[in-house]
Amino acid sequence: MSYPANINLIEKAITDLQHGKPIIITDDTNRKNEADLIIAVKMIKMPIMAML
Repeated sequence: MSYPANINLIEKAITDLQHGKPIIITDDTNRKNEADLIIAVKMIKMPIMAML
Protein backbone atom coordinates (compact mmCIF):
# COMPACT_ATOMS: atom_id res chain seq x y z
CA MET A 1 0.00 0.00 0.00
CA SER A 2 1.38 3.38 -0.92
CA TYR A 3 1.70 6.37 1.38
CA PRO A 4 -1.24 8.34 -0.08
CA ALA A 5 -3.52 5.30 0.36
CA ASN A 6 -2.58 5.17 4.05
CA ILE A 7 -3.51 8.84 4.42
CA ASN A 8 -6.88 8.11 2.79
CA LEU A 9 -7.53 5.31 5.28
CA ILE A 10 -6.70 7.61 8.20
CA GLU A 11 -8.96 10.35 6.84
CA LYS A 12 -11.79 7.82 6.42
CA ALA A 13 -11.29 6.56 9.97
CA ILE A 14 -11.48 10.11 11.33
CA THR A 15 -14.63 10.81 9.31
CA ASP A 16 -16.22 7.58 10.54
CA LEU A 17 -15.45 8.52 14.16
CA GLN A 18 -16.95 11.98 13.63
CA HIS A 19 -20.15 10.32 12.38
CA GLY A 20 -20.40 7.99 15.38
CA LYS A 21 -19.12 4.87 13.66
CA PRO A 22 -16.69 2.61 15.51
CA ILE A 23 -13.34 1.77 13.91
CA ILE A 24 -11.00 -1.15 14.53
CA ILE A 25 -7.27 -0.56 14.74
CA THR A 26 -5.12 -3.67 14.36
CA ASP A 27 -1.61 -4.40 15.49
CA ASP A 28 1.02 -5.68 13.09
CA THR A 29 0.69 -9.39 12.31
CA ASN A 30 4.36 -9.82 13.24
CA ARG A 31 3.61 -8.61 16.77
CA LYS A 32 0.68 -9.74 18.89
CA ASN A 33 -1.85 -9.30 16.05
CA GLU A 34 -4.36 -7.68 18.44
CA ALA A 35 -7.15 -5.23 17.63
CA ASP A 36 -8.76 -2.30 19.44
CA LEU A 37 -12.30 -1.03 18.94
CA ILE A 38 -12.35 2.79 19.01
CA ILE A 39 -15.58 4.76 19.48
CA ALA A 40 -16.10 8.49 19.99
CA VAL A 41 -17.95 8.61 23.32
CA LYS A 42 -19.86 11.79 22.44
CA MET A 43 -21.33 10.05 19.40
CA ILE A 44 -22.14 6.58 20.80
CA LYS A 45 -25.64 5.24 20.21
CA MET A 46 -27.56 2.42 21.87
CA PRO A 47 -27.02 -0.16 19.03
CA ILE A 48 -23.24 0.31 19.35
CA MET A 49 -23.47 -0.13 23.14
CA ALA A 50 -25.48 -3.33 22.60
CA MET A 51 -22.76 -4.64 20.28
CA LEU A 52 -20.16 -4.24 23.02
